[in-house]
Amino acid sequence: MAKDFCSSFQWVDKMNKIAKKDTKLTAPSKEEKEKILNDISFKYAYEILKRLADDDINISKKIQKIALEYLVEVDPDDIAESVFCDLESLAVEDVWDNSGGTRHGYVDPNELASEMFEEAIEPHVEEMRKCQKLLRYEEAKLHCQGILKGLYRFEKEGSTEFKDWATDDPNTYFIQVFDEWKEGNKNPEHLEEMQIYVKKNFHEWYTDIMKK
Repeated sequence: MAKDFCSSFQWVDKMNKIAKKDTKLTAPSKEEKEKILNDISFKYAYEILKRLADDDINISKKIQKIALEYLVEVDPDDIAESVFCDLESLAVEDVWDNSGGTRHGYVDPNELASEMFEEAIEPHVEEMRKCQKLLRYEEAKLHCQGILKGLYRFEKEGSTEFKDWATDDPNTYFIQVFDEWKEGNKNPEHLEEMQIYVKKNFHEWYTDIMKK
């Protein structure tokens, strides 16, 4: 009898292992999960979100918190001010201290300054990208306007010694940011609005973005 019990236990254990193995095989991959999410229409997405919120108070609170982040008004002037201040805060001493001959080899001061410049505006560009990924094209457009305005202002009003080491960067990244926004934009009317905005506010750089 003990032998039969052991045999039965071994059989059940074997079946459980097979079931677990099958579960792993049938579990949707990351790509399949992404496809499922992409295939959900806005209507069903709302219904699913509502059911999750109704079933779990903690999930409901998280949804409210995230929703408030999305509802924050995007002000191009505020973004421009932030971009300008971030660039003005770059210290030329960091260029001097970390460029030239180092134990890792020669570091070009202009290239280092350009890297620092890019790092300063990257968080603002990332916010623009997030808006486009979430299909919030109006907000993405406003983010782009603010970044462009901040870059142009730094070109005209920047007063730090750091600017002398990044002479071409304001215009270079002005074009790059506009091109990246343009590539991710899906609204033809927004493109026309942006072209008018650039021509009106940054006329001397307008031809640069129209070359492509």
